[in-house]
Amino acid sequence: MLLVASFLATFALAGPPVASPPVSAGGTPPTAPVQAATFLRFSPETLELGEMISGKPKTGTLTVTNITGGPITVEAIKGACGCTTIAGTPKDSVAAGASFSVEITVDPGNKTGVDLAKAVHFQLDGKRTQSMTVTGHVKMVVRVSPDVVDASAVPSGANATVTLESVDQGEFSITAVDPAGIIELPKGKASQQKLSIDLARWEAAGRPSKITLSTDKVDAERLVIPIKSAPAVVLYRLPAAPASSPERVEREAAQDAAILALDARIGESPRSNGFRMRLHRETGMLFVHGTQGDAEVVNEAVKSLPADTGIREATHE
Repeated sequence: MLLVASFLATFALAGPPVASPPVSAGGTPPTAPVQAATFLRFSPETLELGEMISGKPKTGTLTVTNITGGPITVEAIKGACGCTTIAGTPKDSVAAGASFSVEITVDPGNKTGVDLAKAVHFQLDGKRTQSMTVTGHVKMVVRVSPDVVDASAVPSGANATVTLESVDQGEFSITAVDPAGIIELPKGKASQQKLSIDLARWEAAGRPSKITLSTDKVDAERLVIPIKSAPAVVLYRLPAAPASSPERVEREAAQDAAILALDARIGESPRSNGFRMRLHRETGMLFVHGTQGDAEVVNEAVKSLPADTGIREATHE
């Protein structure tokens, strides 16, 4: 008991023992993480733009101070993405302790209801770099569901459906659509608008990656509906024509005949702008690229060919 009391008294007077750094199996203490060097002080440390409106860039002002013991030159100030622009990069060197201001503008894009965090990099002389962050929240005024239309998931011949709903339940109307003709505009105002996208007309328009709507809703005058059209890939097997095969010439001729027969069976069936067929002669693999509708047309054509054509074992990826 006396020994314990003596130990506690010594510990209280001397303070807790300092832990030795952990030692690796080789007997060498691990290297401590290297801290990024600091040359500038940002005020504020994080530039908060607050609430933002989709499609409307917003600007904030950042004060930057040279905290080194000598002058520095700011060679460039760059945003990590093209949505960020900076104005006010100093043309002259910045003296020790001096400050300058820059205006940072962020375009929030078309997606709503999301938090943004954009990095801004200050490139200094001597290959030195220091970064800071700009944040914001993109307000959701009209909820779009689904937020991305997957055209390849819509059954052939069907239209895609999109619902627009006012978050505050206020009524609004859709005044225009681009490209025109893909959506029949609903008439009148409502807090919820259901749209039918004519995918056949969308296909004829060149499969645009987005549809832009104009509305009379404040802070939602422009809504963008992205359309994903990842092409379907259908795989078929033809007689292989390896380079080392003595029958290579005959097999290549058989491959060509099979492709011509397939093309004839497809005939005048509508094909998308992205439709193409690619043959790897040595393995006999035939890749058909296009929409799901293209894949269905080709598959029906293959089924109708005589067995001796040589196209077989169709599988969808």
